[in-house]
Amino acid sequence: MKLTFENFLLKNCNETILATYLVYKLFSLFYEEIIYPILSNFLDPTGTIRKKTYYIGNEEIRYGAFSIYLIIISMLIYAVYFVSSIK
Repeated sequence: MKLTFENFLLKNCNETILATYLVYKLFSLFYEEIIYPILSNFLDPTGTIRKKTYYIGNEEIRYGAFSIYLIIISMLIYAVYFVSSIK
């Protein structure tokens, strides 16, 4: 029997996968629209760090934006670890 894409989705897509996807989208929306703007405004109110770039030939490396993302992600990971370790 040849497994078509529709049959594959009907066979392998269950409630767990759908719920996982919806929770992921909810958390990513929450992060992108609420957490990141608040924390980036707190870390860099003037926006000068986010505009830092470095050029290699024609390529642009935005190390300022990367550093802000890295700091925020580190803070969130630490917060999740801290909350999960409290019992």
